[in-house]
Amino acid sequence: FCPLNAQELATIAVIGPHAVATEVMKANYYGEAPYLVTPVEGIGEYVPALYAKGCDIEGDDRSGFAIAAQAAEVADATVVVLGLHPEDFEGEFDDRTFLDFPGVQIELLDLIYNVARGPVILVTMNGGPLDYTPTKPLADAIIWAGYPGQEGGQAIADVIFGTYNPSGRLPYTVYPSIYTEEVSMFDMDMRQAPGRTYKFYTGETVYEFGHGLSYTDFEYIYSKSTFPKTVTTNDAATTSYNIFCTVRNIGEVFGETSVLVYRSCNLPGSPIRELLVLDVWH
Repeated sequence: FCPLNAQELATIAVIGPHAVATEVMKANYYGEAPYLVTPVEGIGEYVPALYAKGCDIEGDDRSGFAIAAQAAEVADATVVVLGLHPEDFEGEFDDRTFLDFPGVQIELLDLIYNVARGPVILVTMNGGPLDYTPTKPLADAIIWAGYPGQEGGQAIADVIFGTYNPSGRLPYTVYPSIYTEEVSMFDMDMRQAPGRTYKFYTGETVYEFGHGLSYTDFEYIYSKSTFPKTVTTNDAATTSYNIFCTVRNIGEVFGETSVLVYRSCNLPGSPIRELLVLDVWH
């Protein structure tokens, strides 16, 4: 469903507690921004936008649901902007003990998806992972925006309407919410079942580390690579590999892709896989 064609839309609804986000987009550590572009403002540069808050980040206030539903019913497409707050949930001394979307955000998304006239695009602003399992059947596309900074609203709009072809990769594993019951936050053993991070986690993921989509398609052609060569200097062994890969854009849209190269071995205690190289190809 993305990118949307602005020429085919008369109006677009922008709904959610982060639809007019400003300070939130700067996250925790930042300088003073001369201006901030909200999602409503950025999207409104493409198509006239109908704004409704719907609900807060947390709490059970549903009084804004009706107005939000009305906007989605009449708009040709809807963008729902949910997520967390960097100071309340992800700041120092504010570690989370849960992976679920707080408050009634999922209820709002469920309502909007079921009444919306057109496609529903979910955008989330959050630093650490959230369990997207309940959102997958309630959105036609999902965009993780992180805390996107000064031009965040414009950047989100440019991705939604295809002015920019996304090429990002998830920098962490997205676990199901039950993960917080399976591991102790006071035990930093990476290998203790079900494991931590993409290197040792053996459970089912919501999205894998390194996951990312594009508006075009890439072909990866691997040729024979050389065997590892180990060189010892100053009593330290360094292993090098020569890996040959041809990357071609076989779609119709200009884009770039991140090529991730992993290694794995069968030694006891070794990671399931380990990232060796991340390279961006244009």
